[in-house]
Amino acid sequence: MNYSSMHHYNGIPPAQESIAGQSGTGTGRHPTDNSKIRQAKDLPSPSQAQSESHVSQQDSFDPHAVWQMLLSELALQMPSATFNTWVRDTWVVAYEDGEFIIGLPNAYARDWLENRLRNKIKRALSSFIYRSVQVQFLVCPRAVGDAHDTKSTPLYAPAVEPAATGNWSSQRAQDNSAEQNTGDSKEMNLNPSLPVVGATTDNDMAGLPRRANEQVHDWRNQGRQPPVERAATPSYLAAEQPGDATLRPPLLREAPGDRYFDDTAPVGTIPLNGQYTFETFVVGSHNKLAHAAAEAIAEKPGQSFNPLFVYGGVGLGKTHLLHSIGHRAKQLGHRMLYVSSEQFTNELIGAIRSQSTEDFRNKYRQVDILLIDDIQFISGKESTQEEFFHTFNHLHASGRQVVLTSDRPPKMLATLDDRLRSRFEGGLQTDIAQPDFETRVAILQSKANRMAAHVDHSVLMMVAERVDSNIRELEGALNRLIVQARLMQSPLTLQLATTILGNLSPERNACAPDALLRIVAEHFQLTDSDLCGRKRTKEIAGARQIAMYLLREEHGLSLPAIGTLLGGRDHSTVRYGIEKIGDDLTEDEALRQVIATLREKIYLPL
Repeated sequence: MNYSSMHHYNGIPPAQESIAGQSGTGTGRHPTDNSKIRQAKDLPSPSQAQSESHVSQQDSFDPHAVWQMLLSELALQMPSATFNTWVRDTWVVAYEDGEFIIGLPNAYARDWLENRLRNKIKRALSSFIYRSVQVQFLVCPRAVGDAHDTKSTPLYAPAVEPAATGNWSSQRAQDNSAEQNTGDSKEMNLNPSLPVVGATTDNDMAGLPRRANEQVHDWRNQGRQPPVERAATPSYLAAEQPGDATLRPPLLREAPGDRYFDDTAPVGTIPLNGQYTFETFVVGSHNKLAHAAAEAIAEKPGQSFNPLFVYGGVGLGKTHLLHSIGHRAKQLGHRMLYVSSEQFTNELIGAIRSQSTEDFRNKYRQVDILLIDDIQFISGKESTQEEFFHTFNHLHASGRQVVLTSDRPPKMLATLDDRLRSRFEGGLQTDIAQPDFETRVAILQSKANRMAAHVDHSVLMMVAERVDSNIRELEGALNRLIVQARLMQSPLTLQLATTILGNLSPERNACAPDALLRIVAEHFQLTDSDLCGRKRTKEIAGARQIAMYLLREEHGLSLPAIGTLLGGRDHSTVRYGIEKIGDDLTEDEALRQVIATLREKIYLPL
């Protein structure tokens, strides 16, 4: 949609194309040009932190470190199962003049990233290196001989290089030693294993195993595509095999005790996140009851609060609590199953199609603790609710524990079956609210400790003051500070932290959702009934999608909740509208101006 053509956009001209000759963002596009590709490598970094609000485009950087930074942020933003399936095993193959070539293990991951995350990845990478970028996804095998170590380490965690000679890791270790001997001893080194950038040559192929590098050049020089991995089943349906780990990119390895995924989980279950434990869960007045109840049922399932229904907004720790219960239950020998309501629905559909409903029921009814995330998404799905009703009854009657999370209490799930609502309300309902200032500081300190980074208390307090919306955004802000300080080879001072966070200010309370809809309608000279009605003219549809986007971004409402506010639209329509506006924002300056104007109105004091 050409947003500038709508008269209420005050005549703002449409945005010019950000990159000359940009094209081909469709699914399945692969880089095939025969131009010379400069492999991703360590480049000279700025000698000191810039006091300006951004780093110039000419400043060099390590593409691998930037990609690791992106993975760290995506891991915080995405459900762990989704991140683990599609994003975790990606790596930088090459970088040249604003174009990242990203390697993937199979075509399924390529198609998923092309369709779902391409534009989000482009926006994030652009914000990290302060220039427009292009991203291409390449399915290519890895040379097993070069991938001797399998786990990737976050930038923030120190790691120890194994004793090895004649291989990529030992060469990197030698480079590190030489560079650190000549570096500024006053600079903070959040990750000693990450080399000081700028000392490698083109022939070193820094950041990429030599055999993999030769393969990429060979494929390009012959004008053909690399071979595509073919599996008997899609990667997202196959259990991870022990040997699969040897194929991960040898970038930066994982420190002990950091993120891991539960490789022992049976096929079809979501693996637990190793960072989400009771030990890393920061308790405050906002979540004290939920935490105490969770610990009690993990110790003695089915004896106290059954079911336990935890509700609260986005990014406040509900999933963390579920994973914590799962870890503790496994340690105590209880049979545990953790899934999302979406996966429960998908497995039920698959079981019906394959006539294996008996296996499906056995899987869910033979556990001691059933943990289901985002149960609100079964609302309105009659078959799913019917099956879950019988599963719930079976578990409850046999003294098994059920734990559910939702963005709303049961009484606010309008299309939920009354039988399920009464059962959900029959146990313990507890909410998780937004953390207070002291708790936010404690959360940040815990996060810094897990990241093996020393962060001054004044920096933690500044971040806690500026970000008060949810824990996910709070940790994301700290993650960005630590990683960017490492990339800039600079101590993380209060001045640098303020510069990196830019204009991020304390969260102001947005107006109520219905008031937000009125603001959007008035801006586009429409009525509330236009936004919530069935008319689909270009102007009304565009305004409606903007309303969807703002309701999601400013209020964190679920897709079904947004659909209900806008006249009963289904969640797939809402998702499409939100993603379309998000994609258009990367290209359309007029739309960016409109969103900024609407946000100012939304946050005006009453």
